[in-house]
Amino acid sequence: MNSISHFRIIFLIGLFFYLTTSLFAQDVVRRLDELNSFDKGIIVANEAAVFERNLDDSYYTTTIDGKLYFRFTEKYLDQSLDLELYNWKREKLFVTSLTVSKLYGENWYVLDGASLLLVEPLVSNSYYVLEVLDENKVKTVLRFKYLFAPQTLRLSCAGVSSTTSGCNTEIVISYPEQDVTVNSVIEEGIGPFKITWTLIKEDDHGDIIESLVVKEETTNELNHTFVKLLKQWVTPYKIQLKVEDNCGNERYCVFCVKTPTDERVSSEKKSKFFLFFKIKTDKKDKDKDTPNSQDDKENKNN
Repeated sequence: MNSISHFRIIFLIGLFFYLTTSLFAQDVVRRLDELNSFDKGIIVANEAAVFERNLDDSYYTTTIDGKLYFRFTEKYLDQSLDLELYNWKREKLFVTSLTVSKLYGENWYVLDGASLLLVEPLVSNSYYVLEVLDENKVKTVLRFKYLFAPQTLRLSCAGVSSTTSGCNTEIVISYPEQDVTVNSVIEEGIGPFKITWTLIKEDDHGDIIESLVVKEETTNELNHTFVKLLKQWVTPYKIQLKVEDNCGNERYCVFCVKTPTDERVSSEKKSKFFLFFKIKTDKKDKDKDTPNSQDDKENKNN
């Protein structure tokens, strides 16, 4: 292979590297156009992070979907900015440095943290430093907290998906005071999670007559087990698990605990109610057909 072939290979590799880097930069770091109504709305609705010569204790926060809005003021010419991203160990995270264009005056940008091609992925609730270098080799920096939440918090209640009302599953035990163990798994969500276990008693109409919060904790654990040991809580009752993730999403697991006797008593109550309703209805219809005054009697005889 001659020197010309070597040169061509090196040139093509360099061209590919340049084009890939440029397209990647445009995809994950976009300059917002103030003359565009859509971009203008984004600028108005979001706080923009500002670069400083040195870091202090302050930091900015991304949106819940991992986007960081920042601005840079150019005082001289239309040029470009080189970007670098660091973790807390001062390790570079970009596979290659990013270069973005800038114009004279205020420049607004949005960095999409969820789409970045990095040495290691960004971790929600972690802190990072974004550094820019202008054409005069002047370096400015900013610190930000990265947040990224999934669309939903998913919770499995003994193998059944979580719900917002009613029972996820029914547990039938042998006697009313029997101890009960229930399990739940957080399948998706951003921790730490606030976990609340509550015992609930309801009347025959489904209205809560008593509730007791028996356990509260904040944890990153995904598997949760609760054991009911309170003998004074007899069936029927509900065990409710409430899970709130770090982004404010909430999900519930509701376990309805009962005995075969409770089911029979409930059925008997319903039967008595319908029997009572039927008797009252029959009596009301009979009263309509029975004359209850002398006039009614005379009218009937006539």
